[in-house]
Amino acid sequence: MYCYKTTQAFILSGAGVVLVQSLQVTSFMQFAVRQAAETENCLTGIERIQEYVNLTSEADPATKPGVIKDNWPSQGEIEFKEYVMTYRVELAPVLNGISFKVRKKQM
Repeated sequence: MYCYKTTQAFILSGAGVVLVQSLQVTSFMQFAVRQAAETENCLTGIERIQEYVNLTSEADPATKPGVIKDNWPSQGEIEFKEYVMTYRVELAPVLNGISFKVRKKQM
């Protein structure tokens, strides 16, 4: 009888150890997946920075004369009528009903 209870106690304690270890393994796996996702996010940021570094730059503002003519633009205008703008859809407008016109050669 004593041997049976001792064996049963070992089986139950072994089941407890297995249960605790499986919970720890699950916790470790969650941590590993979280770290992998965080690493991927960081590397995505580095990829974006590399893309911006490798962009071709626009023309230098001090371009030699003749490339951009003095009378450019010689025609055309820009007109905004009752213009409304928000940064995001859910936010209030930052520009609300603004109207203006930019004529040719206007500074």
